[in-house]
Amino acid sequence: MKRIAATIAFVAFTASCSAEVSIGTSDDFDSEVAAGLVNDEFEDLLELGPLETRCAVPNDLVEGDVFTCTSETTDGDVIQWSAVATSDNGADIVSLNLLNEEAVQQLEAAVVDALAAEGLPVVVDDIDCGAGWLVLSTDGEAVCGLTDTSTGDVYDTTITILDMENLRFDVVIAETPR
Repeated sequence: MKRIAATIAFVAFTASCSAEVSIGTSDDFDSEVAAGLVNDEFEDLLELGPLETRCAVPNDLVEGDVFTCTSETTDGDVIQWSAVATSDNGADIVSLNLLNEEAVQQLEAAVVDALAAEGLPVVVDDIDCGAGWLVLSTDGEAVCGLTDTSTGDVYDTTITILDMENLRFDVVIAETPR
């Protein structure tokens, strides 16, 4: 198993998913309504299938209150959301562990750069973290495939995001292929 630690300035990497949602009166805004808003706002956009969302909205919600939601995808991935109540009886909602396709491509390139700096002969086409949105685990991990072009073998490569803002991450490559 090879472990690589890297820090790369990477401002565009924090491309998560966010929305501003609003409903009627404050009496209507509870955990069930918040979960429905998350599902309505993000299911089609993310293309991860139906979401099973749960929110923990405090009683007597007022502007500035923070609450959290989690959404489980059909693949069993868990998306974490943070929300702040707004003055218009709504909430600003942002994902905490979701990367869009552009951010995934940037992550793959940064991982390749870190591996190349360690002397591994890799190029961007050698690593595959999937297409579209990427849900990091609750520990900030993603498992990608790293192909050894000389053999065609694919190795699980665990990328752990340590600092999303500055893109500090660890990379661990499995010793044996899939």
